[in-house]
Amino acid sequence: YAPRTLEAPGEEGLVIALEELDCVTFVENVLALARLVQTAPDEVLVGRAGARQRALFSGLLEDIRYRGGVLDEYPSRLHYFSEWIKDNDAMGLVRDVSRELGGVADDEPIDFMTTHPDAYRQLGEDPAFLPKLEEVEARLSAEPRYYIPEDRINSVEDQIRDGDIIAATSTVAGLDIAHTGIALWRDG
Repeated sequence: YAPRTLEAPGEEGLVIALEELDCVTFVENVLALARLVQTAPDEVLVGRAGARQRALFSGLLEDIRYRGGVLDEYPSRLHYFSEWIKDNDAMGLVRDVSRELGGVADDEPIDFMTTHPDAYRQLGEDPAFLPKLEEVEARLSAEPRYYIPEDRINSVEDQIRDGDIIAATSTVAGLDIAHTGIALWRDG
């Protein structure tokens, strides 16, 4: 585990670091690897590691990590995991089942990044990113987000399958998700 794995110096670029991951980059890389295995031609998968495999993996990871699958500037990254879920759901890469499982609407505003810009190197280096992120936060705050309340998790746990992406909501004001992971059942 390593924090801030995507906070590389310089302009926004696709960071691929499989040796050290935070909870979100772990989920992203596992999803990209799973999609690589599902979609790559057999000759790419069984061949020696090379440029074709790296290019395919990079493309899949970029699709997952950036709004609409397009890496542009820092604000194009899906910084809030609730937007990450919506964007990847819209592209058919994941399916958000929170509402189906009896999720309730979370109407807490999202604004952590713009109310704590000093916590993000890129926002200090380029204040022009702030209005772009404020637009993202306003849109996210206006859209419904669903979660399973803690006291209801037991009633839906039988519908959680190996490989499901789990996101734990945050109690920090302005922040949507505190932690992510992948469900794996062992001995019940």
